[in-house]
Amino acid sequence: MDWLQIDTGPFDFGQHWQWNWTEVCGSEGFKIWDVESTNFGNCFSILCVQIPVLVIFSAVSAYYCGKPTHRVFRTKGQLWTIWLRCVLVLLMAVLPIVEICLLTAEADKINEPVNYVEYLQAGVQVMTWFVHLGMCITLRNRLTLSSRGPALAIFLWNLTFLCDMLLFRSSLLHVDKTKLASDIGFTFAASTVAVQVFYLSTLLSSLWASDGLTAEQHASMLDSTISGHSYSQFQEDQDPYYLGVAADGASCLSRLFFQWVTPLMKKGVDAKLTGTDELFDLPQQASTRIVSRRFNDALSGQTGQDRKQRTLLSALHKSFGVQFYSIGVLKLLTDLAGFASPMLLNGLVNFIEDKSKSVRTGLIYAAGLFIATTIAAFCNAHFSYLVSVVGLKIRASLITVVYNKILKPSLSSLSELNMGAIVNYMSTDTDRIVNSCASFHAFWSIPFQIAVTLYLLYLQVGLAFLAGLAFSIILIPINKCIASKIGQLSEKLMECKDDRVKCVSEAISGIRVLKYHVWEDHFASKIKKLRNSELKYLKGRKYLDALCVYFWATTPVLISILTFTTYTLMGNKLTAAKVFTTIALLNMLIAPLNTFPWALNGLTEAWVSMKRIQRLLLVPDVDVANYYAAFNDFESRRTDVTVIGASFEWGHSAADENAPLIQSKFTLHDINIEVFPGQLVAVIGPVGSGKSSILAGLLAEMDKKCGSVFMTDLKDGFGYVAQQPWLQRGTIRDNILFGKTYEHTRYSEVLEACCLENDLQQLQRGDLTAVGESGSTLSGGQRARVALARAVYQDKLIYLLDDILSAVDLEVARNIFSKCIMGLLKDKTRLLCTHNRNFLQNADWIVVVENGCIKAQGHPEEILENFGQIIEEPKKLASSLDTSANIEETSKNVEPSENIQEPEGDQREEQETGNIRFSVITDYWCALGHLTAVTILLSLLLMQTSRNLSDWWLSYWVTHISHNSTSVIIYQERNSFLGWVEPKAIEVEEVTFYLIVYGMIAGLNSIFTLVRAFLFAFGGIKAAASLHTKLLKSVLRGKVNFFDLTPAGRIINRFSSDTYTVDDSLPFILNILLAQFFGLIGSLVVTTYGLPWLSLVLVPLLPLYRWLQFYYRHTSRELKRIGSVALSPVYNHFNETLLGFTTIKAFRASERFSQTNELHLENSQKAQFSSMAASQWLGLRLQFFGVIIVGSVGLIAVVQHHYGYGVNPGLVGLAITYALTMTSLLNGVINAFTETEKEMIAVERTQQYIRQIEPEPQGETMPPLSYPWPSQGVIFFNSVAFQHRSNVPFSLKGVTFQTHPAEKVGIVGRTGAGKSSLFAALFRMNEIEHGQILIDAVNISNMGLRTLRSRLEIIPQEPFLFSGTLRENIDPLGQYSTPEIWSVIRKCHLEDVAFRLGSIDFTIGGNGRMLSVGQKQLVCLARAVLHNAKILCIDEATANVDNETDQHIQTIIRESFLHSTILTIAHRIKTVLDCDRVLVMGDGVVLEFDTPDALLQNPDSHLHRLMHEKL
Repeated sequence: MDWLQIDTGPFDFGQHWQWNWTEVCGSEGFKIWDVESTNFGNCFSILCVQIPVLVIFSAVSAYYCGKPTHRVFRTKGQLWTIWLRCVLVLLMAVLPIVEICLLTAEADKINEPVNYVEYLQAGVQVMTWFVHLGMCITLRNRLTLSSRGPALAIFLWNLTFLCDMLLFRSSLLHVDKTKLASDIGFTFAASTVAVQVFYLSTLLSSLWASDGLTAEQHASMLDSTISGHSYSQFQEDQDPYYLGVAADGASCLSRLFFQWVTPLMKKGVDAKLTGTDELFDLPQQASTRIVSRRFNDALSGQTGQDRKQRTLLSALHKSFGVQFYSIGVLKLLTDLAGFASPMLLNGLVNFIEDKSKSVRTGLIYAAGLFIATTIAAFCNAHFSYLVSVVGLKIRASLITVVYNKILKPSLSSLSELNMGAIVNYMSTDTDRIVNSCASFHAFWSIPFQIAVTLYLLYLQVGLAFLAGLAFSIILIPINKCIASKIGQLSEKLMECKDDRVKCVSEAISGIRVLKYHVWEDHFASKIKKLRNSELKYLKGRKYLDALCVYFWATTPVLISILTFTTYTLMGNKLTAAKVFTTIALLNMLIAPLNTFPWALNGLTEAWVSMKRIQRLLLVPDVDVANYYAAFNDFESRRTDVTVIGASFEWGHSAADENAPLIQSKFTLHDINIEVFPGQLVAVIGPVGSGKSSILAGLLAEMDKKCGSVFMTDLKDGFGYVAQQPWLQRGTIRDNILFGKTYEHTRYSEVLEACCLENDLQQLQRGDLTAVGESGSTLSGGQRARVALARAVYQDKLIYLLDDILSAVDLEVARNIFSKCIMGLLKDKTRLLCTHNRNFLQNADWIVVVENGCIKAQGHPEEILENFGQIIEEPKKLASSLDTSANIEETSKNVEPSENIQEPEGDQREEQETGNIRFSVITDYWCALGHLTAVTILLSLLLMQTSRNLSDWWLSYWVTHISHNSTSVIIYQERNSFLGWVEPKAIEVEEVTFYLIVYGMIAGLNSIFTLVRAFLFAFGGIKAAASLHTKLLKSVLRGKVNFFDLTPAGRIINRFSSDTYTVDDSLPFILNILLAQFFGLIGSLVVTTYGLPWLSLVLVPLLPLYRWLQFYYRHTSRELKRIGSVALSPVYNHFNETLLGFTTIKAFRASERFSQTNELHLENSQKAQFSSMAASQWLGLRLQFFGVIIVGSVGLIAVVQHHYGYGVNPGLVGLAITYALTMTSLLNGVINAFTETEKEMIAVERTQQYIRQIEPEPQGETMPPLSYPWPSQGVIFFNSVAFQHRSNVPFSLKGVTFQTHPAEKVGIVGRTGAGKSSLFAALFRMNEIEHGQILIDAVNISNMGLRTLRSRLEIIPQEPFLFSGTLRENIDPLGQYSTPEIWSVIRKCHLEDVAFRLGSIDFTIGGNGRMLSVGQKQLVCLARAVLHNAKILCIDEATANVDNETDQHIQTIIRESFLHSTILTIAHRIKTVLDCDRVLVMGDGVVLEFDTPDALLQNPDSHLHRLMHEKL
């Protein structure tokens, strides 16, 4: 370097730097003032005036490029002005390039070098004006309302104009017509001033132009415009932000650069992404309906001559094969362009080492690097985009085919599959198959990359590459072994996760029962036990992941050591070209070697998932033609329903496959039924006899073993109402219409017939009231009536009604029977399962079922005489009273349900917007632990420092190695990397010295990497365990109101999807983020250290990088939130379908539900497509950053080398090697940062529940009682006012009454009277507003909830059973011995259940699905009998059992709770008559409280009126 001479003698700062200003500035040197021309010196003007101004102007322009501002709508005049300014700025950027090229050519002719300052001036000018061009483009729709731009930028532009005027004056004074170079300089100085004058004119013209409009002003103007036009119905006319179809009408360049995605990014920055309507519509070829139809045709063999059923794989190949395989061409081009970079690097470093080569050679290499990285950028971005598009198509196809499949088999066939597994088919398995798209191309691409890279390595270092390769090959089986072990642990982890989520789901669904029985701690302990098992496998997997991370991070350094050590020991000499070309090739080799096992694992998982879905597809569909007999065979019988000699059988659950053989499947034997048109056939029988199974057999939901079944009108379906009503989320009207057109007259008739009119009148929104999940916002009777109304409105020919009258009270049942069953449906064929004797006499035929067989059938008179004990009750009143009746309200005066929740429409899930709050980050930091978090960061810093130091040492090695092959004398440079020290000579063995130092650095790097990997694994597990524990504690301790208002699926999502993210995804991506971030910082430091001039390029790129990440982060974060919200309806609809698919198929609504699924899926696909497009938009632009850096490094190195700047080949090779990785690092940091921010949403959602769920009071305000309590069971309500929530009316209004010791009290009243609220207040499900509740003179408000509830017992209206054995369901806390449990089982008539199961220690299935509804209620009774509390509350516990079972239950209660106080919400009159006193409730107050005899003898009493009301 001639112009900067470095003295290697003793250090003296004054002599150290000797500037050759003549070479830098020309013959006149560096003058501040030229006396002869009375002007500033030209070099001074450039270096000290113009360049500082340009650099500041560039920085300010870059700042405004990335500054987030609101959108501005400009006039056409403004836009034309800005476009003209952009053209002028582009011209300003091109002029210096042309000028320097002409000067260089002229200098070569006259053999005079161009002054260095002119190169610097041209470079800074080009950089400044290109950056300013970006600001001008941004000004089109952002920054300021005026088209002039920001004031600061205008001020700095004025300074550049003055500088250009100053330089123009200088060139004018020094112009020499005899020298072409002088003439060129003057011409371009004049041209620059001329362009600047035109630029000034664009600024002045904007003074008279109108300003642009803000988004709000534009929207208001648009609204006023649209309101004046009646026919502005197109979405793009009504919404200026409407994006339209993705890439529709986009030009080739727009598609090439993903410019069509920019409007989406702008909407994200403007905070206008609020839902799927704000996103791109899917292209037609990617729409869910078209893709799914094409795939279904391929799967069923309908696309060609082949008509046989294809396998899932062959159908995927048929549908997407051509597009999928052709994408591989882009992957191949990406790989080839990647191979070109190390070769061009080799040529460039060789050029720098050999000063004799022409500069043209170096420029060719630099240009080649630029072009190769550009091609790789385009090909890689479009490959990723197209693979993602194919993946979306496959996802749509698989989800649709799985959904449609579950609507085709029978319930019996589908029960062979685990219901949880079916949900996983749509989620986990589909995701695995979609993710395998990239794995497939990696499967062929990686071996190709490895083969070519090995050949290129051989060309560089010969056979020495085998040392590094051997180490890499050794790692392959190690990685494969680790991957296999991780796969095994993952399977066990998923099993534990399924069990945990299943347990959480049961706890949430039965949360009221949990709180009634004080089972929160038991279930928390049970869930924690499952969680610990899950964490055990998670720890194993995470620590194995840490080992993989360790191998992945240290492999580059270790392979480099082995390769270069072997190469030097073989007697070869290292050169910069060989070292850094080899390092670049090794970097290319390491990634495929590490990725290949994961690609194989991804393909293996996809194959397993494909077989799992194939297993579902192989489940036989209901063959209607085979199941039902043909019409011709039964035409002569003139029946609507005929069953002859048929036997039906239920399948068994996959979850019970390992159960003992004694668990036999329920079977119906020798069923013979004939039902003629218009007949009403009643089906009766004891609990568990098979009544519901007969209806299931008629609906083809059981396996038919033999016999014939004939039903008319198969195509139109049947009106089916299940015993446990199934409703959808939506409004009451939506549930009743069930997809049919609204007809007011018909609709009103149905409401009246089903006794819903008065209910709807009491609701604020009427039939538009929202129905919660599974009808949770309605009472049991209302759910049954809405389900009945749905069936009636469908106007079917045959109706199958499963015990619909047991859920309502007497008068409502009478009205339904007379107005609906015998009214609107009088001409229909009806099969009714019922226990109610009152209505059997109106039947045309009665069928008696017992133990799976038809015991008898005939006319009502005959059957009731011979089998009356099944349904008959002893009569204790005069014949004027109907003792088998139910007692509550009449249809003439129905009050709203006291528990009803009336949300204002469909409640959407709460969704955060904007940035992730800092508190979320601090919460995760605290979950990690301060010490753990700090240690992780420190280990990352040390790991990256040692990694960069090892590469620097290699460059130092190849640069300072002496030509003497035995020893070297090393002088420590004063300006070296390590700083200045006193110089001293060290004579050592040359190779040994460098290898020892290199090995020591590599060893430290290995240690720090290992520590970092395992610390991160430890911290992630610790944070996951902490957050789940807090979440579980918060949820289980929450008030019941939270569960009433929040869908169970939403809560479970926190324990499944969000917990999985915190467990696995978040630590994984956070690890990548920190590693990429520290890697990027290290690369920037090393690159700028090797080529300091590169900082001139990096400085303006930094604000652009910030602008890009700002754009992307805002948009991607909102897209993630939209995607999460859009995915919920897909799974919610799927779960609803699983729960009600018998009803759906019976109504022949499968096609409509399939279309609804496609609609929900389309919205989810739109979110995923937009997120993917945004990712590729960012990826391509970030790769351009890398391209610019690589091109700049090459160009700077060539220029410095050619003009004698003393370029260090080792540092240049190091800088280019790091520059080649800069693209992936830049992309990786933003992607990882964005993904981390997305995954942090899971922590945010978890913290919402941890912080916002209001807990129940946990403490006690009174000292523990020193005596057994309660001893008498006396309950005293004193002016109690109670409401379920603060925004609903009071359900108890000053209630006052007192019981006697061991008294049996019956509670009656119409719906909404406050009966259930008495129990809610007694158990303190919510705190009373005022008044007192005393039990044995103790105020329960001062007691702890656990103490209070543990002393009480309740039998709820709807039985709650959880997964486990019969023993666990009867005695969850394990407090009683086996003999005690067997005693209770016999007492509660559950011996048959126990014997059928084989033992009390065998499972009864989820929600007790192996038991009938009545048997479930008996299990709940057994719990109460076993507990034998002093106070027992019974909430209509006998509503779903027949009269005989009800008699047994009443007898058990009388005998087992002889000394207990019993509060019974009465459902049957007999229950009321057995009570000591009756409490009549009405509108939240006590109407009367006396003995039954006294009340019935008083004709004015409310009880008397209820008992004697007639239709």
